[in-house]
Parts: sequence; structure tokens; C-alpha cells
Amino acid sequence: MKSLQIIDHFSLGGAQRIVEGIVLSLPESELLPLHKKGGDKRQIVIPGEKYLIKPANNLFLQLLNLLQVPRLIRKNNIQVVHCHLQYSWLFGFWIYLCLPAKQRPRLVFHEHDSINLTRWYYPLFVKMVGRAGSLVAVSAFIQQHIIACGVPAEKVLLLSNYIDLERFSPGQCTEFQRFGLNEQQVKCNRLIGFAGRLVEYKGWRLILKAADKLRDKNVLFLIAGDGPDKPKLINGIDQLGLQEKVFLLGYVDHMVDFYRMIAILMITSKKESWGLVQMEAQASGVPVVVFDSQAAQETQGDNSTIIIPSGDIEQLTSKIQELLDDKKLYERMVVKGLANARRYGLTAYMDQLNLIYQNLTL
Repeated sequence: MKSLQIIDHFSLGGAQRIVEGIVLSLPESELLPLHKKGGDKRQIVIPGEKYLIKPANNLFLQLLNLLQVPRLIRKNNIQVVHCHLQYSWLFGFWIYLCLPAKQRPRLVFHEHDSINLTRWYYPLFVKMVGRAGSLVAVSAFIQQHIIACGVPAEKVLLLSNYIDLERFSPGQCTEFQRFGLNEQQVKCNRLIGFAGRLVEYKGWRLILKAADKLRDKNVLFLIAGDGPDKPKLINGIDQLGLQEKVFLLGYVDHMVDFYRMIAILMITSKKESWGLVQMEAQASGVPVVVFDSQAAQETQGDNSTIIIPSGDIEQLTSKIQELLDDKKLYERMVVKGLANARRYGLTAYMDQLNLIYQNLTL
């Protein structure tokens, strides 16, 4: 079955990594990034023959290329168009309007994120695309939210994300210099990690509060990620005098080494759609401390994460210290995390996705 995976751009990111696995796993799947972002060094590498159209550097040329897509869908006999993230949803809806019913592929609109759920326009948006095709939600709480917006339940499908278990696995990182750390820092401290976009809802301010409370302990905080709040984060580090305690790593494209270097991953987000970094850390043998949310409850499995009340800095720092001090607890959380991550392998994911495609084209 031929499918087209459409995404806004193919720079490194959570949804992009999911699409990477789909494109590489499905022999007859093609890729269409709507534009280029971040430069070639931050692009996920996909064989050239997998692109329906490669994104052009020139915006005008890219728009001309995109106008060809309905014709290419017909020419290549593409049966399913799978739209990831909301810019792609709009493009998919345009394809729906362009093609007559007899030539129209089945459309799938994939909701990877929870940040847009509270936007005023969201109920109208999902009902609009729901008339054009089916929706896929990465978690049950997103699925229920979309249904509550008025989309028929039979059109909202659940498909949890997958983890590349061959890539993310326990191991040691000896190349800590690439993260700007020296041997003495790594030898004398335990490393607490955070990975995510630097925006308010990811809770970066709480990382600074935790670092301030643990400033006298032998721990360092590593923040992997970039975003519009980076200047505010740097200012906060300076104001609290945490320059020797908190390290900004910027955009990290070698996350395997990042997870293998840290002792604990902390997730301070106010909300999450599914928790991809949580699962990647667990697959790497790293215990996770996470603020309570519907996604955290849904993905914890057999109590494989330490869940604390959202925003509770006292419990956050207390649980981090407890994990570091209690070797048996730490090892137990590693074992539980590995077992939890194994529930979300790529093979099971692709089996479910293929079943979705088959049911749509019956």
C-alpha cells in the first residue's frame, strides 16, 4: 500500500523521529516535508528516493513544488496521505479539496502534541479535518479530547508512539567533552538531565529552583534543548548564581550519549502529549522523575516512573536525592523502566499502523 507522510519540516524533533521510522519501515512510503528548517546539519537523513519532493531552499520554488502534489498523488497511485502536525493538516485538507472524490486518497491527521488542545480554534479545526479523514491520537487523553470536540469516536484512532529500542539502550558515554564537561565534573558529580524545547510550559523555571535547592549537593543539571526562552533561562541562571550548577547544552543531535551520561531524567512539563523523552530515557536505563499529568499516568506502566504533584519542588528535589542515595530503589526503577520501554517497540507500532491503513482502504 502506497502512503505519503507529510510533515512541516524534517529537522530533528519528536514527531520527525516518529515519521523517520514510518518512512524507513514501510517500503512504499514516501516523505514530503513542507519546508526546510535548521540547515542541513539538523535534518534527519532519509534516502533521496523516499522523498516525493525534496524541500527547496527558495520559498517561491517550494510553493511551486507543493502545487504539484495533487498531480503526483494521482500519478504515484498514493492510497493514504498521513499528515503529521498541524501545518501538514492544513496542507492535507487542501489536497482533499483539490482532488475529486474518486481520485482522493484516504487522509489521516496525526495529533502528536497537547499544546494546541486548549486553543480557541481547536474544536473547529479538528471537526473540519475530521470531515476530510480520520484522526490519530498518540494518547488516550488526546483521543478523548478530540472526541469531546465533536469528532465521531469511530474516526479518532489511538496509536501510541514507538521507541527505537535498537538505538536507545543502556550503555556508557565516555565522550562527555562533546557536552562541554570535563573529567573532574563527571567524576565528582551525578548528572540530572532535562530534554525539551525551552518554552514556558516545559517548566524550565522549575529546573532552576531544583538546582538552587540542591546547590550544595554533588549534582549537576544538564539541559538539552533550544527555544525562544533561552535568554530568560540564561538570565535566571545568572541571577541565581548557578553557572557552575546548570549547563545549557543547546540543540543535542546525539541523544543516545546524553541519556547514557545522565543518572536521572526529570520532566517538569505542565503538560505532555505522550512523553517520548521519558521512554527514550527508560530504554537507556535511566530512572525518570516526572510531574503528574494524564500522559504521565497513561505511560508509566507498572509504576515505572516516579510521579510527583505538578510544580512541587520539595518533592522533586526529595525524590531526586532519594534515587541517588538508595541504590536498591535506583536499580528497581531501572528494571521497571526498561520493561516499560519494551512495550513500545517499532515492530508493534508498525503492525498497528498497517492495520489502520488497511481498515481505511477497505
